[in-house]
Amino acid sequence: MSPSMAPTTVTRDHLLAALKADLVGPFAAGTPDADSAEEVLRLPPSRWYLTGFLAPEEGRSQDDPDARHDPEAEEGLGAGNDEDDEETQGPESESKRKNFLPASLGMSVFLRPACKQLTVTIRFAEYEREKGQDDDGAKAKFVWRRLPRAPIVVHIPLASAADARALERDGQVVPGTTSLHLVGQVRTVHDLGPGLPAGTRGLSIFLVNRRAPEGPGYADRQYIFQVELQLDCVEGFVARPNLSNENSHERDERVADLQFRNHCEYAVGHGVSVEAHKTNVHAAATPMTTVRTTWLPTHEVLRVKPREVPNVTVAMDALAAMTAEQVAGSIGQLPRAYEAWLGEQAKIPLEDKENRKQTRDDLLGRAHQACQRVERGIQILASDPEALQAFCNMNEAMALAARARSPSRYNHGKAPEWHLFQLAFVLMNIQSMVDERHPDREVVELIFFPTGGGKT
Repeated sequence: MSPSMAPTTVTRDHLLAALKADLVGPFAAGTPDADSAEEVLRLPPSRWYLTGFLAPEEGRSQDDPDARHDPEAEEGLGAGNDEDDEETQGPESESKRKNFLPASLGMSVFLRPACKQLTVTIRFAEYEREKGQDDDGAKAKFVWRRLPRAPIVVHIPLASAADARALERDGQVVPGTTSLHLVGQVRTVHDLGPGLPAGTRGLSIFLVNRRAPEGPGYADRQYIFQVELQLDCVEGFVARPNLSNENSHERDERVADLQFRNHCEYAVGHGVSVEAHKTNVHAAATPMTTVRTTWLPTHEVLRVKPREVPNVTVAMDALAAMTAEQVAGSIGQLPRAYEAWLGEQAKIPLEDKENRKQTRDDLLGRAHQACQRVERGIQILASDPEALQAFCNMNEAMALAARARSPSRYNHGKAPEWHLFQLAFVLMNIQSMVDERHPDREVVELIFFPTGGGKT
């Protein structure tokens, strides 16, 4: 293991690789040579893997026994089945709507006016039915052997309107394949939203399996598995801001629109998810040049680290021994620091969007009220001996509980401490705890912080 890789990261990567190996395949998923890996399966791969494949356009109905059933492969499963009594009580009435296996996948992107060519990379594998044994050495009359394909690169010209018409009308056969087609549509975007330069074009492109279906027992020979479609554009794709909640009347949606105003999408998947990749992820100005499909979309949520404020005591032991004369010097700077931070937030430009400004002002108003409640809680501790004694006892109890829960954590002089948001939450509720008639006593409040941040 690399010294820079945390055990939790290694474990997570292992679990994701195992999930991909189970749902998409091949079993070598997550290893450097997964694309070129060979494997032998006892069952047709469309039954072994639940997703990640494209069936032929014709004969892809799941109601068609030829599309999903291989009677000879059943012999390798042995006697019995996994059905329970409830499953064997008889079939329920079937829906009149047929279920179809996917025959295509694609994505839509915005292209800059300067984009004259798009590079498409296609990755997939095929499986061939043959006699033999599976990888476990178990006897099987027929098995399915994986035949990995090298990545196929196709250059799509987009310099003229004729190129766009050709892509839409005729499409393009994927080189070196039988009846795999790239088809698409290019349109100029007339209703330009914010951030979209004049001349922006919208492109939708699909990989379609138009192979002729085969008969019973051989249907999967015309499928393609572990399919991936990748688009590369040297000029970079145009970001599409998410404006879905901009004019919402729901408060939560308006807050989300404000908080995630700088988040955007570079591609929309059709029948599959997509992920975007930068050449240099550390350079904000670097264009997004690569987007690709993924059957298992993931997102890494970074750990949130609470900030620290100088001259604010957070050690529980110190707060448990605090006197009234020490209150101001120990925790008095907390509301001051919060007010200063709120002032910084008020100066962040929000372009010319009144809805976002109103939402920002509403949030800042609530935050100032919370800050005043923290300030009032500190004043009560400094002036009310009974409230101060209760506060000190609470800190002592929390410190004892922390040491009892995790004794090894507090060795070598390390002592239990509050995060600032935890301490602020306690302080802002002191007045309503002391005064039974205070209006805040009727308010039920929820403290929000990402998992692992210390809510409990």
